Amino acid sequence: MKSNSQSTVAFVATCTLLLLFGPARSFAQVSPTEILNPRLKALEQAHLSKLIAINRTVPLLTYSFPFLLNRYVGSDPKSQTGVDGRGLEFVNFHDQIVLKVTGNYQAAFDADRLTPNQRSGRVFNDVIYQILEIVPSYFSAADEFDAVGFEICYHVRRKAAHYEYEGKEILVAVLSKADALHYAAAPTDSERQELLNRSEIFLNGKPFGLAFSGSEPLDVATLQRSVKQPATAANQKQGAPAPSSDPDNFARTGQDESATSETASMQMPGIATVVRTRADAERLETKYKSQLDALATAGQSTYHFVPYAPPSLIVFRNQIVLQLTLRNP
Repeated sequence: MKSNSQSTVAFVATCTLLLLFGPARSFAQVSPTEILNPRLKALEQAHLSKLIAINRTVPLLTYSFPFLLNRYVGSDPKSQTGVDGRGLEFVNFHDQIVLKVTGNYQAAFDADRLTPNQRSGRVFNDVIYQILEIVPSYFSAADEFDAVGFEICYHVRRKAAHYEYEGKEILVAVLSKADALHYAAAPTDSERQELLNRSEIFLNGKPFGLAFSGSEPLDVATLQRSVKQPATAANQKQGAPAPSSDPDNFARTGQDESATSETASMQMPGIATVVRTRADAERLETKYKSQLDALATAGQSTYHFVPYAPPSLIVFRNQIVLQLTLRNP
């Protein structure tokens, strides 16, 4: 008869979420189970098939430069967050429920040739307009959300005295649901400009008066922008506290949102979600080296940690995660 040690097949289990979930881009759309806000979860569930269809349709549209949906605007396409193509979800913004479209437009505009207004107008027409054309095929005025928002990152090339450099610029546009559904069907440029004037537009986090004609933007102070609408009737019935109306709150709904929270965080307009890097993890490893060493020692003697892979910090889905590697006892 074989001994227990002979009959036991040893294996190494690396305790990371990567084993449970796999690459992020394998998911077509944010799952309702990831969303803890009950109202947003219900909307995601109700419209999941539509969101999946839009997610598949958007890459098939014709752009001047490649455009990819991405849940984290401005992410490095080679990073873990950069491959998360689930760029559609419902979020709270300015006391409204917004269908948010996030993506990266792989264009690099010359700052000496195009003004900020011309660049943002180009991106709006190249990307946002095309998506607004397909929105009415999936949603109607009866659907229970308030607005459609876009957060698009692209690059701008600039020259200094002795070198050139390229940086990110982020355009945010939030149109009321009625205006979003009507925008592509508006018969004239002046009518589309009027719809845009009453929408919320931000360029790199600052309110912006996007003008389709001319090189300079409109004066935001002169625009009759839509008064922020109250939360939907469904929100009011539940007696939920109003989400923050701070204009610096335009970001995705995070998976780590408190289960009791009624407010989904949104990203600061034009400021990309902070992308965690390996360097960040290494800095934390250095800071907590003594604690990690103590954990490794205790783990090897008590919890079957393997000696060749001590506790470490890694980046997973834009979060720094403690990774533990164990063997089967």
